[in-house]
Amino acid sequence: MKTAFFSLDHAGVFTWVSDNVEGVSGWPKQEMIARSFTEFMLQEDLPIIMESRKRREPGRVAEYFTHILRKDGSIRRAVLRVLDTPENTVGTMMVLDDKMEQQ
Repeated sequence: MKTAFFSLDHAGVFTWVSDNVEGVSGWPKQEMIARSFTEFMLQEDLPIIMESRKRREPGRVAEYFTHILRKDGSIRRAVLRVLDTPENTVGTMMVLDDKMEQQ
């Protein structure tokens, strides 16, 4: 299993990604910075993630079983762990565990 770490602002835009993100997502880190996390998620997963994002409490970890879109167009199953920070701080910290390639 591969793991990558991310930081997003309050609008859901990547502000920092770990160096190993390319091994998980296929995207070079410099191509992810300043882009919305929604660009890298399977569109069918977004309604659930966006709705639960509204209800998450700062300081509590939420976990999602979701899919990521790799740069080559393939889809990977993943577990996304999200921690929203209080207002006036980072925004959101995310941990992505790449589970396996979806066929």
